Amino acid sequence: MRRFRRAVFAKRAPAGVVVATVAPSRRFRTSDAPRARSLAREIGRFARRAWTRFWANVWGDGEVDPPRPRVLVKVRACSLNPVDAKYLYGDKCPRMFRPFVRGVVDGRGVGFDFSGVVVEADANAEFRRGQAVFGVAPPLEGACAEYVECYADMIAEKSVNMTHAEAAAIGLCGATICQALDAFCKVVPSPVLVIGASGGLGHLAVQICKCEGAEVVGVSSARNLEFVRSLGVDAAAPYDDPDSTLEEHLAEWGHGHKKFKLILDTVTSNAAVDAQYDYCSRLREIVDDDCRYVKFGGTPTQWAFAHIRRIGLTVPFSDFHKRAPPFWIYFRGLERQLRYLRDMYDAGDLKPRVGNRFPFTNDGVRDAFALLRSRRAVGKVIIDIDEN
Repeated sequence: MRRFRRAVFAKRAPAGVVVATVAPSRRFRTSDAPRARSLAREIGRFARRAWTRFWANVWGDGEVDPPRPRVLVKVRACSLNPVDAKYLYGDKCPRMFRPFVRGVVDGRGVGFDFSGVVVEADANAEFRRGQAVFGVAPPLEGACAEYVECYADMIAEKSVNMTHAEAAAIGLCGATICQALDAFCKVVPSPVLVIGASGGLGHLAVQICKCEGAEVVGVSSARNLEFVRSLGVDAAAPYDDPDSTLEEHLAEWGHGHKKFKLILDTVTSNAAVDAQYDYCSRLREIVDDDCRYVKFGGTPTQWAFAHIRRIGLTVPFSDFHKRAPPFWIYFRGLERQLRYLRDMYDAGDLKPRVGNRFPFTNDGVRDAFALLRSRRAVGKVIIDIDEN
């Protein structure tokens, strides 16, 4: 696993534009690496063209959808997510396939969330030059750059009340929670348990569920309990209390009869440090019979089932099954969730926590990723692309 965690650095492109990219590891710096990357990209392009034609001609009406309008944005701030530190596919593929994945990812852009100002837009896009926007960049395009090109349906106009750093802290995490709630429960039930409530994903989940009228209990480390309470939770429970277990804290809050109807697990992943807590098995005694357990990380097998469910097929596992798939975000049409989150912010119901901020330099980007991998970040890790 240590070999897989390579450095991320800022590289200057030929046109003078600075962009953070994934650095190739020494083990794979061979004369065949460029040829392998070129072949992998060509296979990917062919597969996308074949799938588009198949879907249009066999399942559709014989016509391919018109191209989605694109927008070029000058980035002012971007934020990092755990998936950025895992090279996008870190948990999603078995170890044997990681060399091939590295060949595809090496040298590509890093980052999803950004906020900035529109520079150019297609004629059929609803955005204009000079308009402040925020949103999510397509995978491997790289939001951690001076400029990013993205689809118009993956961004929204930024509120005048938001700073660029706050806007950059919302995109991927906020949209993920909104989509997960839409997919698993049309109406947010109560009470809700949020595991990892102090993190970038968890602290937004708490506020969104509270805005929907649910009772929310947040789980975090003991040192972050005060921050979790400041989010407006009905109760906060530590997972690392040496005197009491998490189950005892939660049972005490519910007085033994109040059981959770929704669990948002923002912590569980394929990492060994997360597997030791095994929240899915431990919490079965304090949940309702029809409780939905939603997690956002897992093993390669679980991600495989997540992809099956993502394309519309049924997965024959309950939420508490060991092979139950995590939730996988849909990137197309994110503007609906982004506008909802912006309106929440303007109404005072959402306040993204801007944690540590770093300059857009070699050392700054390295330090930002080091903090992200330390798993000690509270809120969102921000990189100021344009400090002015």
